[in-house]
Amino acid sequence: MSRRLYSVTEMMDLFKVKRTTVWQWSSNRKFTTYKVGRLMFDAEEVDEYIKGVQRPGAEALAAMASELMVKMKKAA
Repeated sequence: MSRRLYSVTEMMDLFKVKRTTVWQWSSNRKFTTYKVGRLMFDAEEVDEYIKGVQRPGAEALAAMASELMVKMKKAA
């Protein structure tokens, strides 16, 4: 069975975030990723995450991204 994957661009479109945010998610292992010539995200895992949270608006996403950045800085 073939696994569905999302590209970085598809992740940007799904979550309405910048490329750097998606790459940070990869670095922090927020989602399972695969290097298949380019970085790809496990679509099933991402879809389950989206189903599990209410789809926030742009302001909520910006707040989530800011919170993630703070956590990343503390972890570094």
